[in-house]
Amino acid sequence: MTEEVVHRPAWKTVFSSKIFYASAFLLIIGAALDNINGAQIQRLFPGRLPIPDTLFQFLPYWRWTQILTDLANIFSCLLLALYLFPNRWHKLPQVLAVLGLGYTIRSITILLNPFGGPLGNVVHYGLTNIHQYGQFPSGHVFLVTAIYYLIDRRQLPRYKQLALLSVFVELISLLLSRGHYSIDIIGGLLLGYFSFHFLADYQELTLTKR
Repeated sequence: MTEEVVHRPAWKTVFSSKIFYASAFLLIIGAALDNINGAQIQRLFPGRLPIPDTLFQFLPYWRWTQILTDLANIFSCLLLALYLFPNRWHKLPQVLAVLGLGYTIRSITILLNPFGGPLGNVVHYGLTNIHQYGQFPSGHVFLVTAIYYLIDRRQLPRYKQLALLSVFVELISLLLSRGHYSIDIIGGLLLGYFSFHFLADYQELTLTKR
């Protein structure tokens, strides 16, 4: 008599793993600290001044492009969701850990250089009413960059290409709308690269045994 093998649904495996909850906790902490420390910047340095940016001297100011900034973020998140679900649940802890690590690092870094925003310190920007007071590194750029690295080219090459396009739209729109300084953008790119590659060898985050 052949014994029947019952395969456990992937999402149940993920939600029963300790690494999932540890990664989720890291992301929650990172996001909370990012907002708390950003508010501290505004409280402690309300009169901070903007700094010069060489690229701003050569690029036009197109305020409407700030909409593209938020749309690129949304598009990247949708790509990531379509990449993960329903076939790659096992990669969810890795995604949460990478984003959590990046936002935790950013929450500390923004306090080190509390300079003023290119357009002022309390200016409404983009599609939301959320005020982001920290400048370096850019959280917008970090997010789209991290998502680009999290999508495996070998599995979905078209998604990888679209994620790269989203990164370019993010960079250009932030510069044209004066959403971030160019150094913030470079910092966001480096933070996304570092956060992904620092955790890339931890196969436990993809629920894969060595």
